[in-house]
Amino acid sequence: MGGVEGSLDDGLTKFKDNFNPTINEFIGEFDIPFYPFMYRLTQKAYKILKSKHM
Repeated sequence: MGGVEGSLDDGLTKFKDNFNPTINEFIGEFDIPFYPFMYRLTQKAYKILKSKHM
């Protein structure tokens, strides 16, 4: 269903409630880079591209 927001009181969540979903909560997420150099490079590229589009 694409996930839900944290508050569970918006219109989209009310619509999704019609499908009787089971909501699982997870503690968080994290990244484990397999190639540290490429990870740092892509993170910097992402920041540069994001700053140019804002």
